[in-house]
Amino acid sequence: MSGVKTVMEQDERKRQAAVQIYIRAGVLKRCDVCGELTEAHSEELIEKSYMIGYALISKNDPLTKDFKNNANDRLELAAILKNLWTDFSQHCKCKRQAYED
Repeated sequence: MSGVKTVMEQDERKRQAAVQIYIRAGVLKRCDVCGELTEAHSEELIEKSYMIGYALISKNDPLTKDFKNNANDRLELAAILKNLWTDFSQHCKCKRQAYED
């Protein structure tokens, strides 16, 4: 069972690395008021995130330590990034609350 737990933990670290890459690229932004991450969907920013992620892998940056410097891991990162933005709303809690009022 510990092998499965290790894989699950590694997958979560990879997802969190992708979140940080999206923040660096500007795809995700943190609201100054409520602190929630929101997405600014833009193909240009998503492409930028791929380049940032690949560069971090090439440099063996600690953020991407769970990705090896090979084509398969680069494809895995690209897939995570491609699907990640759908996990976030365009509007944060405080903006959604303001619209409801």
